[in-house]
Amino acid sequence: MVTEGQGDGRTQEILTAIRHPVRREILKRVIESDRITPTELAVAMQEPLSNVSYHVRHLHDHNMIALVDTEQRRGSLAHFYKGAENEPWLLHLLGIRHPPLT
Repeated sequence: MVTEGQGDGRTQEILTAIRHPVRREILKRVIESDRITPTELAVAMQEPLSNVSYHVRHLHDHNMIALVDTEQRRGSLAHFYKGAENEPWLLHLLGIRHPPLT
């Protein structure tokens, strides 16, 4: 276990980013998906879209997920994300048994 003051800066950044349970769940679902939108996440998680979008932006800003595509949908732009982190310890922490296939 990494404690305060140990580990590299990236490890600390990851641990800080996944401190929130909604972000952990979003990250797990994004890593396990080929690509997914905040709307799809909100429906699957039964969370408000505004809440999910906030946490998706946080994960994206910390380079934990990557924007891989956009698509015009009913007058708005859908953003598609996929996981950008595949550290074995992180996958284990999220309960992902095998690295996702790419």
